[in-house]
Amino acid sequence: MSEDIRKMIEEVKNFKQKVKNFKQFVNENTTNDDIFVKNIGNEYVYELMSMIEGFNTNGKPKIGLFKGDNLIGGVLLDEDYLPWEYRFDVVINKKFRGKGYLKLLINKLKENFNNDKQAYQLSATVVNKKLTDILVNNFGFYKGEYEGDDFVWITKKI
Repeated sequence: MSEDIRKMIEEVKNFKQKVKNFKQFVNENTTNDDIFVKNIGNEYVYELMSMIEGFNTNGKPKIGLFKGDNLIGGVLLDEDYLPWEYRFDVVINKKFRGKGYLKLLINKLKENFNNDKQAYQLSATVVNKKLTDILVNNFGFYKGEYEGDDFVWITKKI
C-alpha cells in the first residue's frame, strides 16, 4: 500500500474519532430543558387551546413544541380540509415568543406536509401581520387576503 493511501486511511480514522467524540459531547451536554418538536395528538388539545389569543380554531393538535417535558407551543390542523390541504394554526406560549421557536414548528409542519403524498396545499389565515411577514419572507409562503385577514399558502408542484 502506498504512503498516500495510508495517510488517507489515517485521516479517515481520525475524522471518525472526532465525530464519535462530538456525539459523546452532545449526549453528555444535552439536558431535559432542550427545546424540541414532535408529532402529537389530542391529549394536548386543552394545553394548546389555553395558549390561543385573538382567534378561534377548529384545529386538532398535530405538532408539539416542548421545553423538556413541558408543552410550550404547537401546530393545530383543521381536519375538515385533510387530506388535500393542511390548514394550520400556530400557537406559542406568551413567555416563549420571540425566541425563534416558530422556525422549529414551521419546519416540522413543512416536513410532514411534504411527506404526505395526498396533501396539495399548506395554508393559514393569519391575524397577526408580523407573523404573516415572517411566513412570507422566511418560509416561502405566498400571501393573499381572506375576509380582512391575511391568508398565506404553499402549494406543491405537481
